[in-house]
Amino acid sequence: MASAAALLALPGLAGAAILLAYGSSPAAVAVSTVGLGLFAAVMWRPLVGVLAAMLCVPFVAYDVELGSVAGLSPTEILMVLTAVAAVLHFLAAGIVHRLHAGHAAFFGLLVVGATSMVVAEDLVATAKILSMWSVFLIVSILVASLERRDVERILLCVAIAGGVLGLIVVVSQTDQRLVAGGEFAVNRATASFEHPNLLAFFLVMAIPPALALAATGQG
Repeated sequence: MASAAALLALPGLAGAAILLAYGSSPAAVAVSTVGLGLFAAVMWRPLVGVLAAMLCVPFVAYDVELGSVAGLSPTEILMVLTAVAAVLHFLAAGIVHRLHAGHAAFFGLLVVGATSMVVAEDLVATAKILSMWSVFLIVSILVASLERRDVERILLCVAIAGGVLGLIVVVSQTDQRLVAGGEFAVNRATASFEHPNLLAFFLVMAIPPALALAATGQG
C-alpha cells in the first residue's frame, strides 16, 4: 500500500520539482531534494540529525534567515529538527525517560533562566537562547539513551568536524597583528566561528574523541 502511494506521488513530485526549477533555479531543486531527504531521515531516526548537526559545525557562519526571527545556523536547524523527532519518538514509543541528575539540573537551570523573560530588554534574543538550550537538553537525553556504537558515531563526526575546522585555519590563516598599542589582536584564527575562543572550545572537545577513536577499532 505504501509503495503504491509512493508511485502515485511521483508524478506530482516531479511536476513540483519542474515548477520550482523554472521559478527559481535547478540548484533550488537539488537543495530542496536533499533537505526533504534529510528531514525524512531525521524523522525516521533522530540519530541522523545529531550526526548531520555535528558534521555541519564548520558551516556555522552561514545562518539561514527565518523571516523576522534571528537566523539559525545549519547545526542549530538540525538540532531543532532532531529534538522534535526525538520527542515524537518518545511519545510514540510510550517511553517516559527518567531524568538523570545532570539532566534534572539542566532543566532546573532552564526554569531559572525562563524568569529572565520578565526583565529582558531583548525578548527575541532571550527566547532564542532559552529555546536552543531546551533543544540541547532534549538532544542530550536522546544521546544518553543511545547504544555505545551510536555514541561512537557521534564522537567520530565531532572529530571529523574538528579536523575540517583545523584545515580551514591552516589554509586561511594570515599574519596576526597587534593594534591600539597592543590592546587588540587582529587576524586571529576563527575558522567558521565569530571568535577564536569558540574555535578553541570546539577543538578542545574534538581532540580527545579523535585520539580515543584512533586508538581503538580496526579502522
